[in-house]
Amino acid sequence: MTTSPTAREIVVGIDGSTVSDLAVTWAAGEATRRRLPLHVLHAYPWETVYPRAGGLPLPGQELMAIEAARRDAAEALVEHTQQQLRRTHPDLEVRTTTAAGSPSGMLVDASHGADTVVVGAHGAGWLHDLALGSVSLAVAAHAASPVAVVHTPADADRLRSGIVVGVDDAPQGQRALEYAFARAAERDAEITAVHTWWMDTLVAPPLMAAWEDVDQAEGKLLRDTLAPWQERYPDVKVRWVLVQGHPATSLVRASESAELLVVGSRGRGGFASLLLGSVSRGVLHRASCPVVVAR
Repeated sequence: MTTSPTAREIVVGIDGSTVSDLAVTWAAGEATRRRLPLHVLHAYPWETVYPRAGGLPLPGQELMAIEAARRDAAEALVEHTQQQLRRTHPDLEVRTTTAAGSPSGMLVDASHGADTVVVGAHGAGWLHDLALGSVSLAVAAHAASPVAVVHTPADADRLRSGIVVGVDDAPQGQRALEYAFARAAERDAEITAVHTWWMDTLVAPPLMAAWEDVDQAEGKLLRDTLAPWQERYPDVKVRWVLVQGHPATSLVRASESAELLVVGSRGRGGFASLLLGSVSRGVLHRASCPVVVAR
């Protein structure tokens, strides 16, 4: 079941899992705040290998019944989600898509007309206890739009506020800053801008001056990178954090009480051919707040 498409929308993938429900809640809140329509998408498996009876393929009529049952269950899930949204967000424009196919493939396709794609960190499969599932990782790596990955918080009662953004001078870092400042302005939230650096060397006392020079240079990079965004968004309060350490670890630590963490798909140290860098992968696996991979 598919309803007519709308330009610039929030797309959310669902699968009936608890974290999928959290993703729907986050996506609906984002769509409402930004006055964008919400597109709820559910893909159910289209099996090419079917159960066998006595070593023989099942009759075609039984195969059709299996497919019909899958389709009915998928449409029931989408209808239930839509009813929930009508109750919680009655003024939100919602459209739905239900189809057989690859969840990650359908979400990546939908990302080409989306403002943001939202997924749960892991799905309803047998590896549901992993921090990050194959669908969310594939969508984060291949989507054309920003991707928000929503986690099940370990400390659901913690009061979260503010947006943490990773800062570097790579083009994808600029996308992250653009997304973070725009969302902070909408939410009246403070930004914590984190820039990290590291030298892979053992430091003897004579080299300490070199470390201090690097620290000063990286601090200047942080200030210069943020300057045009602070000029564009003068009402957004920004806190600068310059850290000597691993970027993913520093970002996850800084976002422990944040409502959102924003990173670029890859940083200045990554290979251009990589679709998702080690830092973005690291925070996707370890963060407890929603993470946006900006593009």
